Amino acid sequence: DKNVTNVGESLYAIDILLQANRDYYQVLVAERSMIFATPNSKKFGMLVEDHAHQMAKARQHVDTFMSYQHDPRIDELFSSYQSALVSWQPLTERVRSARQEDSPAERQVAIELSFGSAEEAFNNMLKQIDAMVEYTELYADDAIETTSASVESTQKTTLTLLIISIAVAILIAMLFPRFIVGPIKEMTMKINELAKG
Repeated sequence: DKNVTNVGESLYAIDILLQANRDYYQVLVAERSMIFATPNSKKFGMLVEDHAHQMAKARQHVDTFMSYQHDPRIDELFSSYQSALVSWQPLTERVRSARQEDSPAERQVAIELSFGSAEEAFNNMLKQIDAMVEYTELYADDAIETTSASVESTQKTTLTLLIISIAVAILIAMLFPRFIVGPIKEMTMKINELAKG
């Protein structure tokens, strides 16, 4: 029962991490779209909002994932993820602020950052998320194997008990009449003898 719960929680946790991964890609899409949007336009404002919204969603998903995990290895990977996030987040914010300046020089800074060091930091952060997904998948696979072995063992035990029960029932069915009929026949013979005198 505990293994089934672990499998369910692990699969849910993996789903949550994959949502975080998707959210971070949406942050990157918003970041890169800002580079080519006109600053101070309605579209640019929507991209800035989407950038912040997707960032918050991604962080919330990772925090939810961590609430389901109680493993020292996940704690290590999460720490690496946080370090990578701390490295990437100021860079993506710098891309946004550089683009808001609406000058050719700042746009160039935004492009170089987004396709340079910010991209490297982003990929490093996603690598940490991927490592957490892979580790959780291994944990889920292990829990599935343990559950399958437990189910198989239970099935074998049930089958063995069923065979033993059938054998005992057959033995009782064969011996019961002998123990009942034999004494009844003997008693009937003695009563007939007494009746004859």
